[in-house]
Amino acid sequence: MSNNAQPIATRNPTERYRIERLIARGGMGAVYLATDLRVHRQVALKILTPGSDLDEDGRFEERFRLEAETLAALNHDNIVTLFDYGQTDDGRYYLALEYIEGPRFTDLLRDGPLDPQRCVSLLLQVCRALRYAHRAGKIHRDLKPSNLLIRYDEDDGTPRVKVVDFGLVKVMEDDQSLTRAGLILGSPHCMSPEQIRGEDIDHRTDLYAVGVLLFRSLTGHWPFHGDTSTATMIAHINNPVPRFDDVAPGLGVPPALEHLVRRC
Repeated sequence: MSNNAQPIATRNPTERYRIERLIARGGMGAVYLATDLRVHRQVALKILTPGSDLDEDGRFEERFRLEAETLAALNHDNIVTLFDYGQTDDGRYYLALEYIEGPRFTDLLRDGPLDPQRCVSLLLQVCRALRYAHRAGKIHRDLKPSNLLIRYDEDDGTPRVKVVDFGLVKVMEDDQSLTRAGLILGSPHCMSPEQIRGEDIDHRTDLYAVGVLLFRSLTGHWPFHGDTSTATMIAHINNPVPRFDDVAPGLGVPPALEHLVRRC
């Protein structure tokens, strides 16, 4: 699958995309299931409405263009494809993304810990996406369960993980799912200590997040969780990584797998 994103332009996306239904809504905008009338395919149309407090320096368009071009350059089976992006006539920004009909990784975790073999199979796909992106000099910076989508093969039901929001600039909310560090989002549950401290980060911050996702998937608990987002972030910096038996006794996860998680 090749990416063929177009350069940013001011236009009415409804001339090309027919909105079918709302998929999700957040503080910065909404995502819709839409039909691309030009090529007759379904897309996830993300429409962003930056607040004035996020664009005080007038550079939101520049950041949006840079991040959209970054995503458009990533062509991998485990990364959601960006087809098109631009600016609407009323000043909003949009991304036309590959539509994934399936659950988020978040949904898989609601029933408790995952079987180790299933967990490793899914997270290995995330690692393949990261390896590809890291070799291209790109860091995700916001890996979390809600940014992993699952598509099941129509023939044999094999799950394929699709990583979304690769490096996009987003608005953060003061809760346990999003927080703000400048304009770069991260989840307090998954952020690396250096990211929390505002230091320069590299590919290792994504590897840390993979370790957090493995811990959460295998035990049913976050390795660090506080009453507030700030408390959670402080725990990442100050607290030792708990052992599996401390948070979920008797799971029977192979010791070698727990050792791998702790190394991440």
